[in-house]
Amino acid sequence: MKISLTVIPLIALAICLSSCEPRSTPTAPPPALTPALLTPSATIAPTPTSLPRWRLYEIALSKAVLDTDTGLCEWEIWGQSAREDYIWVKCIETQGDYNARSTPAVVYLTENGQIDKVTLPRPAGGDYWEDIYKLFPPDVLAKIQSHSFDAKAAEERIYERMKTNEPPLIATSGIVLP
Repeated sequence: MKISLTVIPLIALAICLSSCEPRSTPTAPPPALTPALLTPSATIAPTPTSLPRWRLYEIALSKAVLDTDTGLCEWEIWGQSAREDYIWVKCIETQGDYNARSTPAVVYLTENGQIDKVTLPRPAGGDYWEDIYKLFPPDVLAKIQSHSFDAKAAEERIYERMKTNEPPLIATSGIVLP
């Protein structure tokens, strides 16, 4: 077997280059990547812009209705004003006892449209209707009094979402959240 004289220098050059390490000056990773590179198990708290709008609503509703941000919720918007959404919501915990609650609620928005707070009427009893009349305008009151929300269908949808990780019906139906 005859090897060309030009092949031997090329092989030697390839061996030399492959054993060399590049010299570079260490640079810090970009700030956004630092937590993931330094602590792979660390979780980064989501910012309002990193989540879909429906998820921000669901977290706020879950916190107000169930006192946890791990619940899944289905809701309908029954009315709106400049910075208030009048809704009926059903939430179910996805961990633990699967506690559930169905209730009307008011979602208050800031001037820039972020969720400021969620207010619920006090639980059923003497104060419930007093709160309902204070919180909701007449057109929404009529829906509350006629029990227009299908809580059973919302519950079935939530249990289905626990299996499929789908968003709530309000997000898939094309309704734009304020």
